[in-house]
Amino acid sequence: MADDITPQDRDEYINYQLKLQHMSNVAGFLGNGVRTVKDMRIREQLEAEKRMAERPVKWVWVMEPSNPACTHVVEVIVDVWADKSFIPESLAKNFNLAVSREETPVEHCVLSGDTFVTDKSTEVSLIGKNMKTYSNKFYMLPPKQQDMDKVVVGREFIETVDDFLLDEDPSPRPAYWTAQKKPNAQEAAQVNAARRQADADYALLARNKEEQQNRTKEKLGDGVGKAAAGRRTDASERSKKT
Repeated sequence: MADDITPQDRDEYINYQLKLQHMSNVAGFLGNGVRTVKDMRIREQLEAEKRMAERPVKWVWVMEPSNPACTHVVEVIVDVWADKSFIPESLAKNFNLAVSREETPVEHCVLSGDTFVTDKSTEVSLIGKNMKTYSNKFYMLPPKQQDMDKVVVGREFIETVDDFLLDEDPSPRPAYWTAQKKPNAQEAAQVNAARRQADADYALLARNKEEQQNRTKEKLGDGVGKAAAGRRTDASERSKKT
């Protein structure tokens, strides 16, 4: 089990790798440096941590109240780093957040229904002035720690679950609205129409991108096929001459 790997084990493995790298530079390649099953697990841990640290920076958003009786829209950026999710204290004070949470691996974050669901089931409720208690739909990705001074009311960037699953980094989509007051029925209808149009535009762009990639693959395949056919023809001609 991974629990039997201690910090000392990791330090010893890293030091061994450094020595091996030095020896390899002097005497040539000496293998991958995995001596035991524990070494292999430590290497997998380190590689996973490196991948996590290199993930693209993305903003996080909290959706508008699912309860139509709420008179205000409160949207906040939530910080997630490594394998822990938390609400910054300053944010909790500003918006009187009532938070119920457990430490949550980012890899298991999903969007489901009206609550933030993870493998340990995390739920965050906002209790604010002139607002009723409600659950929010949201999901998290790791922004940079130094960007926390940009915490604002109002949606900054839109991300979708598809973006998260595809691990892509498309250009930010525009906010549907950033006002604190919830729009009336007419404004809400306009917002929903704009949202549907934006989603349709985004889906079209995604399809076009996929088709372009497929065409590129086909062209590459044709080129490889023609080159192979040319080589076969040349070989056939040479065999006839001999």
